[in-house]
Amino acid sequence: MGTRTAYLSLLLLCLGLLTGMSSVAHAGGELSVTSTVPGAEIWIDNQPVGQAPHKSTIAAGPHTLRVVADFHEPFVRRIDVRDGRPTKVEARLLPGQGSVEFATSPRGATLVVDGRDKWPLPVRLGDIPPGDHSYVISAPGHEAAQGDFQVRKGQNIYIFERLLDTRGLLTIHSRPAGATVTVDEQAVGTTPLEITGISPTKHHIRLQLAGHAEAFRTVDMADGRKGELRTRMQPEGAHLVVHTGMETAEVYLQGSYIGAGEKVEIPSLGPGRLMLEVRAPDHAAAHKSFRAPPEGRIIYKAELMPSKGDVPSSLTYLPPLTHRWTFWAAVGVGASGVGATSALIWRATQPEDVPTGDVIIVTP
Repeated sequence: MGTRTAYLSLLLLCLGLLTGMSSVAHAGGELSVTSTVPGAEIWIDNQPVGQAPHKSTIAAGPHTLRVVADFHEPFVRRIDVRDGRPTKVEARLLPGQGSVEFATSPRGATLVVDGRDKWPLPVRLGDIPPGDHSYVISAPGHEAAQGDFQVRKGQNIYIFERLLDTRGLLTIHSRPAGATVTVDEQAVGTTPLEITGISPTKHHIRLQLAGHAEAFRTVDMADGRKGELRTRMQPEGAHLVVHTGMETAEVYLQGSYIGAGEKVEIPSLGPGRLMLEVRAPDHAAAHKSFRAPPEGRIIYKAELMPSKGDVPSSLTYLPPLTHRWTFWAAVGVGASGVGATSALIWRATQPEDVPTGDVIIVTP
């Protein structure tokens, strides 16, 4: 009984292996294509596979067959290949004048030829004159495709473009490259950088590169389009100082967190229009839009008010010491000694408007 059992087990194992081999052998079907025009080009699922007559094994299921030859109408059919069974197709090509056909994935794209004519895809055009032409294919949320083609009399041209889905795609480039990138307060890498899966909203970006001024940018991807940022990193920038007056205060620049405490600084800030914000617990946030100069010193002082009150918080610009009228007034009486110097230092930290009316400066 032991020998018989072993024999039966071996037989069942062999049958299982043969069944598996048969399944692998029949994973597709054989396709044979002939044409009334020998040498006609054959395309299967938008890919050229050779010329007629043609024979190959392809995956079971539906496929698109295209057979084309110059001075004939294209032959396009939907075929269904069955597993392990041969499929034979004879393409009868009728006389034609030639055409240019465009298709794309995804559907719903639009075509522009030579910068002026526009069609929805797919489309077959039979009236494009011989010569050199250009095209652009675009679809919402996808990278546009463009190229050139040349038309000869009686020629059939097929152009298929698979557009890259750019929804949630963010690319960041800097010159020079190698800048550290922070997106929404998360370090994501160094430039050049490509990030996928970004949510469709506004994103705050900070770029830092040794020996260069920091750059702050905002990219709006709310409409689902691709986000793209190209920035030239400046070798020098302005020195930003923010006096918050509160240890718990946080400072944000263009939506990016830059520090906390009573005094927050960026030693080198790249030029451009930026939004400065100071926040603190139980206080209303203070906002200020300003244009950072290529160099110099920028000083702001925050006055944060309780969030439950009616008085809004504010950010006041403090001009450089030598630009204030009080500086020159103090210089005029500088011989007064240490008391005048102390007053000058104190006034330098206070927000101050130029007084109205005449300003009388007494000089020695």
